[in-house]
Amino acid sequence: HMVPMTLARAARNAAPLLVADFLSSQINQSNAFVAAENTMHVSFKTRVDLLASAGSSITIEGLTGSVLPSNAALAVCVWPTDCPVARREAALCCDPAHPAGNNTLATSGAWNAATGTLVVSVVNDLLAQVEHGFSFTLENPETTRSPVEWVRIRASGVPVPTTDMTLGAGDKRPLLVAGFIKKFIGQATTAADGLNTIFVTLASQAALGKFRGVSSVVIEGLVGGIAPDGRVPIRTTPDANLGNTARWIRSTGTLFFDFGEAGRLEALVEYVIEVSITNPPYGQDPATDITVAANGEGEGVAVIPGTAMTVATGNAAPFLVADFLNKTIGQSTTVAGAVNTISVTLSTRVVLPGRFQTKITIAGLTGSGTPGANSVLPLSPTTTPFGSYVRWYQASGKIVLTAVGDDTLARQLYVLHVDLQNGPDMQEARNVTLQATYLAFEGTGPLTSKVRMDNAPGVVGPLLIAGFDVREMSHSSASFNASNRLALVISTNIDVAVSGLTVLVAGLSGTQTPSGSLAVDLAGT
Repeated sequence: HMVPMTLARAARNAAPLLVADFLSSQINQSNAFVAAENTMHVSFKTRVDLLASAGSSITIEGLTGSVLPSNAALAVCVWPTDCPVARREAALCCDPAHPAGNNTLATSGAWNAATGTLVVSVVNDLLAQVEHGFSFTLENPETTRSPVEWVRIRASGVPVPTTDMTLGAGDKRPLLVAGFIKKFIGQATTAADGLNTIFVTLASQAALGKFRGVSSVVIEGLVGGIAPDGRVPIRTTPDANLGNTARWIRSTGTLFFDFGEAGRLEALVEYVIEVSITNPPYGQDPATDITVAANGEGEGVAVIPGTAMTVATGNAAPFLVADFLNKTIGQSTTVAGAVNTISVTLSTRVVLPGRFQTKITIAGLTGSGTPGANSVLPLSPTTTPFGSYVRWYQASGKIVLTAVGDDTLARQLYVLHVDLQNGPDMQEARNVTLQATYLAFEGTGPLTSKVRMDNAPGVVGPLLIAGFDVREMSHSSASFNASNRLALVISTNIDVAVSGLTVLVAGLSGTQTPSGSLAVDLAGT
């Protein structure tokens, strides 16, 4: 028997049972903005030497989406092997402080835009177990796009099987051209002439700030606020060091959130920016065509192009301001002392919150004979959000409706009826005002401006009570036992049809003319 002996192991790639693979491989990018030069940083480590004598090369594939045309000699910067770890992690091995390495790889490679493939030749042996790296620059498109889903690396000459590379995280993911993944805008209140909080919720796929060459985030089309041009208060959550004001241009509804040296929005972090701007004193529909963009350092140069924001609906739509779209009031009778049904037709531009959160005050119905101060009167129909009753104040002629049920519907017509008793005296139709107010835990306040209601035409104007505004009588002779001609002059405050008209004149006692029919001459002007 032979004595066992340890065999000498062949060196490098000849070592027995050495199987080639990539021990690690990473790729990330430098710039996630539109139309920008975007440098890809590649690093890798193999289990085997990649020999120049074997015609070895490195192939990177899967980088589809760049607009850089195919190029048989795309410039490649090879990382020096002495580049410190910290600079490798920051992809700074190809800056002027660390020029290209010692020609382990060629200084150019063959770029195929259609397949997103780069092939770089090995010109001096690449040693195993050593991290190697290189960089090359592509060009981003002018529109945002998602990153590539995969990038693969392989070697030929000394064959190393294809493997999926580890992709950079966040805005370092290869060929991500960043946009806003959250871009929501809404408001706090519809109150006319109220201080409104506009809520802007943003999240970007890329970090934004001066450190990335971004000067501001710009919102346009936010028309409707009446703050003058200048600075408006803001608050950002979480804090992004944007300061406490933003620039505002009223005519175009433009907000500029400017970045100072410390300001930054981190990638994929959701920020809520609250902007304080006053609503106008009149009702209006909301702003709907609102865009958001990120500007570079150059004036008007967008690094994230303007894109439509998601606009809140309902009462949260930005700069939707409450008012009454329909506000008519009428009555059922002009007869003095009679029960009179007051009819109110209302619709609003906004939803009025129910559950006792909204009141509508109708004032100016003076001259009614219905007594009361904060008294309850029936309301019909009882199926509306205003319930089955109103509050009545005779002295001021005020009816108060309360939304006791569900929220009202925006633009829905509500026809409501309240019975009042007409007063005993003739009067003209009243000039009636209308206003909605809100009730909340923090207090109460006007929801709409106070406006005059539209009186129903003719004799159905509210609390118009018919009467004679001219009523005079004279006679032709004061002589004893003489024939006497009576003249009656009257006019009414409403139009009266002569046909079928009965006018009763009482108190003509003392005449010798017997009861019966008398001839009447009618003359009108």
